[in-house]
Amino acid sequence: MNPIFKDKKLDERLTTHGYLKIPLLTPALTQSLLDLYHSSVRGEEVKNSQYGLYVTLEEFDTEKSLEIENQVEQLISDQLDRYFEPYKTHLGGYLIKNPDPNGYTYPHQDWTFVDHNHYRSVTVWIALMPITQKNSTLGFARNSMTTFTHPVGTPVTIMKSGTTGHEFTVYEYLDFIDIQPGEAFVFDNRIVHAATPNTSQHSRIAYALTLSPPSAPLLHYLYARNEAGEDDLIKLAVDKAFFHDYTIEHADDLYERNELPKGYRVLSREKPTWSPMPSSALETYLTENQLQRNGLCISHHHTNPTTEKTSLTARIKQWISWKK
Repeated sequence: MNPIFKDKKLDERLTTHGYLKIPLLTPALTQSLLDLYHSSVRGEEVKNSQYGLYVTLEEFDTEKSLEIENQVEQLISDQLDRYFEPYKTHLGGYLIKNPDPNGYTYPHQDWTFVDHNHYRSVTVWIALMPITQKNSTLGFARNSMTTFTHPVGTPVTIMKSGTTGHEFTVYEYLDFIDIQPGEAFVFDNRIVHAATPNTSQHSRIAYALTLSPPSAPLLHYLYARNEAGEDDLIKLAVDKAFFHDYTIEHADDLYERNELPKGYRVLSREKPTWSPMPSSALETYLTENQLQRNGLCISHHHTNPTTEKTSLTARIKQWISWKK
């Protein structure tokens, strides 16, 4: 599997745990990213979606979101180059979580971006302010990338992942970590992760982008119905622009019309192999990885929007690629 970090100890930590925290940006660069955020959203209504956060890549048009991504990468490329082996980037944007005591981000995995038989990709999630459990930090399930291995994609309300049905239990075992401005979580895109609600009085602001090896073709998995009306699992060859054009709403609309994204090659089409994880298998994972309860739980009156059956107009903007 391709190394991610130049530092062997950091790469070993990523391999064994699936996540870690690094000091990435200087205070001046952190402020530059904050300034760019404020100038970018000036005049916009920044409010949480149904899924609990506001994401510039989803909210802005393709041209504007690409411009933001390019500006940020110009600012932080030297810092990325210090830490990481050669990489290509995609899926960059600001993640804003406004105060909402019920704004949980449920345990989930990011979309599958590369062939995990040969490559791995990571999200670099940069804090632009102090972030704790009170204002929606992230929590991770250690080594979960080796247990939950099914491809993840769209539509997010239909395509199930390994955590489906176990979100409430998994949340109670996640490692929630405080993070300071300029620090970054780096995590394998297969790792199960979630976020606490923002119960503070202020918006939480972060920036995230995805890194993958230059030689790794970018992929996207999605469901489309076959002639019998049953879902097939489609693997598409995609590019960086795909993730700016292909929003959650767009994915839902294409599924409803039983159409595939235009201009992208179908690499495979097969019957889905997903099946629910037995509770005993989850218990084995928790025990073998020595995960301990964190003292947190999701209020049981709260409905998980990724599993609730909703109308097309209600299925809005879940940041499954790296929604946090």
